[in-house]
Amino acid sequence: MIAILIIAMLSLGACSRSRQPVETTVGNKTSTAPSAAAAKEEKETLVRFINATQSPKDVYYRDMAAFTRVPSQTVTPYAGLPGGRQDSRHDLKLYNSANEVGTPLTVNAEGVPQNVGRHYTVLAVDQDSKPALKVIPDEMKPPEPGKVKVRLIHAAPGIDKLDIFRAGDEEGIFSGQSFAQVTEYKEIEPATIELTVRKRGSKTDALKVKGVKLEPNKLYTFVLLGGEGKPLACKVIEDELLAPESVGRR
Repeated sequence: MIAILIIAMLSLGACSRSRQPVETTVGNKTSTAPSAAAAKEEKETLVRFINATQSPKDVYYRDMAAFTRVPSQTVTPYAGLPGGRQDSRHDLKLYNSANEVGTPLTVNAEGVPQNVGRHYTVLAVDQDSKPALKVIPDEMKPPEPGKVKVRLIHAAPGIDKLDIFRAGDEEGIFSGQSFAQVTEYKEIEPATIELTVRKRGSKTDALKVKGVKLEPNKLYTFVLLGGEGKPLACKVIEDELLAPESVGRR
């Protein structure tokens, strides 16, 4: 069980939140999160959870269940979690779903900003044979018109660095990505592509992902999973900013 400390802070740009809801597709499942402006009005922070560990997990926030029995290699929809005061502190706690809730075994005291109306991804990984949590800001800013934004989360333990290529290209989209780290978004041209994943410096494909459709004006997160004896896998998260809301939530 892990607790990761979130320090609630005010954002200088909090008064100018987008009124565009976010539609997220992972595989054949689609969900819609309220806009940043609507979440701010409700005094909520929008959080989703990626369980990259090898067993089902629960996540608690303010000692209340935020995500329960989330299977391995699963991405949840965004959930609205209540925001706090500027000077307040709230823990995210990770539990094995099969165990009763008890005292956290490990505390990660790294503070990260929590702003009402913002989007975050909470990533659980097995790091050095122990569960670890990472909080990743999701900057929901659309790409330039006609472009695509992509980023990479390396969540496959036992593989230090990875390169990810568009099949047939000599230069990687991302190169030397370290475990449990996330890249910045990168703009590329829309296309339907085959992704190939290699260990850093290798010429051998460790994973091929065919038919990855990258549509214009959308954001994509490639999440590399598996490792430590498990076959590599890739989850593709598609985020799209929809037409603006008129007032509040839809």
